[in-house]
Amino acid sequence: MSEAARSNLERQSIVVAAILEKMLEGGVLPEWISAETFSAAYAEAGYPARFDSESLIEDIIAWLDREQIIFVKNSMQGTEGEMVWECGLTAKGIHLVQTPTAIFGGLTPQQVIEGKAKGDAPASQYVKAGSFLGGLFGGAIKSMSG
Repeated sequence: MSEAARSNLERQSIVVAAILEKMLEGGVLPEWISAETFSAAYAEAGYPARFDSESLIEDIIAWLDREQIIFVKNSMQGTEGEMVWECGLTAKGIHLVQTPTAIFGGLTPQQVIEGKAKGDAPASQYVKAGSFLGGLFGGAIKSMSG
């Protein structure tokens, strides 16, 4: 799928997968991140060179935190006026990324995300990883409320 043909959800899923990749690096320890941390993911997702990446990251981090996939230990304004967050994976987040699933041929979202980081997985798998996790959360919420 061309970058221009990607939906907002697919583009956001690439950024979600990049955030989770960064969180996986830290394991249970929090990592400091800012909007600049994910500039390669924005380009891959097809975002324009100049857009409000800080608002996007802020919204995604808030969503992942509300869904209890990550925890935000600290947030502050950086030395150049940008927002920075100290966050990491929760137990629920670790479980979700380490559970094998049929959508990835029995692989875990973590294996797909880490494979993409090494260049082993195609971008479409990266989109699937972010979308898969988003779908899990949405489905769980629907089942709890319905």
